[in-house]
Amino acid sequence: MSTSIALSVIASQAQQPVDAVLRRHGLNLRKYGALRHISASPGVSFSELARRFDITVQSMHTLVAALITADLLESAIPNPGEAAELSITEAGRSLLAQLATDIAAIDAELFGEAASPEWRALGEAVTRVTMAELYSSRD
Repeated sequence: MSTSIALSVIASQAQQPVDAVLRRHGLNLRKYGALRHISASPGVSFSELARRFDITVQSMHTLVAALITADLLESAIPNPGEAAELSITEAGRSLLAQLATDIAAIDAELFGEAASPEWRALGEAVTRVTMAELYSSRD
């Protein structure tokens, strides 16, 4: 079996519960990622966020507008003509904390001590590869 196909098949076992948790809070993976990025990098620009997500600035504006409407983010323009500064609201911080707990429970179930050695190894490998990719793309 192809490794790519095998990974695609097995990925749904993690994606489905994560999607369900995010959906309960009115989010999808992209909105969750944007919320986390803005939380970690207050003041990040729309263009930088769009670059990180490999989407257009217009698409990022639409995504951020939904998060602002949900009172998870706020946007301020310090001076006329300057770029908007995005920041997370208290509701956004609270939601991220709740999601961290919910997603940690999914991780524990799938990749924790009660999981098979293969699943634990898979979790460790996927985390290592993802972190390496994230850090290499910043160079």
